[in-house]
Amino acid sequence: MIKELVLLERSVRVMQCGLVFFLFLVSFYFGVAWQNYLFGIAMGFGVFASIELVAVAVRAQLGAVGDGVWSQVNSTA
Repeated sequence: MIKELVLLERSVRVMQCGLVFFLFLVSFYFGVAWQNYLFGIAMGFGVFASIELVAVAVRAQLGAVGDGVWSQVNSTA
């Protein structure tokens, strides 16, 4: 059950990073300027999603040993 939840969380983080990347690519067509506050919000979500993605991947590789590291990275992000 835990492996499925970790896989689901990793999939969600990959989708979030992809959506932020897509927003940056098509921002010109949406008419959103880089100085808009929406980019700050999107960048924050993107940074958080990428940090979480790395943390979940490390936790999946290390198992129970990586719980402490994962907890610290999660709270820092």
